[in-house]
Amino acid sequence: MAIHFTKLRIENLRGIRDGTLDGLTDVNILVGRNNSGKSTVLDALTLAAAHSHRPDDPTGRGYAQQVFKRHNEPSEYADSLWHSRKRDHAIGVTLTAGADAQLTIEGRRTGYWNNAGHRLVTDVLTRLILFDSSDGRRREVERLLWPALLATRDDKRLLKQVSDIFALNAETTNYLTDEVWVLLPDRGVRLDDLGDGARACLRMLLCFAAVQNTTFLLEEPETHQHPAALERLAKTLCQGAKQSGIQLFLTTHSRECVRYFLDASTASGLVATVHHTTLEKGSLRVKAIPAETAKSLLDSGPDPLFLDLYA
Repeated sequence: MAIHFTKLRIENLRGIRDGTLDGLTDVNILVGRNNSGKSTVLDALTLAAAHSHRPDDPTGRGYAQQVFKRHNEPSEYADSLWHSRKRDHAIGVTLTAGADAQLTIEGRRTGYWNNAGHRLVTDVLTRLILFDSSDGRRREVERLLWPALLATRDDKRLLKQVSDIFALNAETTNYLTDEVWVLLPDRGVRLDDLGDGARACLRMLLCFAAVQNTTFLLEEPETHQHPAALERLAKTLCQGAKQSGIQLFLTTHSRECVRYFLDASTASGLVATVHHTTLEKGSLRVKAIPAETAKSLLDSGPDPLFLDLYA
């Protein structure tokens, strides 16, 4: 049975002194201006995973290291991780699932981290994956995940998904000398030579296929994607989320991305919510906009960055 988070509270993390996202649903689309806390929400979820029972994600990458690398920080003790420089102010991340399943992690500048909470929440976090734009260039993804994909022949499904999204007419794939080759009717092409969009998409879907009953985080999935490909990618992800019990969180600045994920969620039988974030003097304010309301607003013309002015 899939366990989905319904509430996230953040304290003293990066630009956020305090803030709460309530009413989380199957698909959570985070929008807002730059420096409004969207990426920090993904960092909070990833840090919670880092201090559950498993330090690495299913691709073999350390959760904590992902957070620091994303911000070009040298280590987990970087000052920029803490909103306050006062030594007695701890980072706090609290996740709630259902009526009473909850987990809280607390981190102090001395390096001490503590977690206390419900096993069901911890189990979800041990499978969490964060995928951002830099992961589209990360060849370790297929090295770590491709053998398991071949063992179940899910590589055929993955190839069909990517081929449909990008109209590749691909026939099959081969994994040779630590590289994925896509075999087209007239030639073979290395994955890294397919183009930024197809390469990022295949690696994203490879990570997505490796997990179930967990949370999948996407930072700006529109990066490198043509709108038509992005629309088909949104459909693929939402269909897969429905089948595998996956809760989606994504950040975006793209009007098309918001629309495509809202439409794909509805078509897949998922509940989607747009969460508009603002950050004022460390206080994170979030306005949750239901899918149908968000669609109506988009139809009338507002940019996603300003949806809070109309909802």
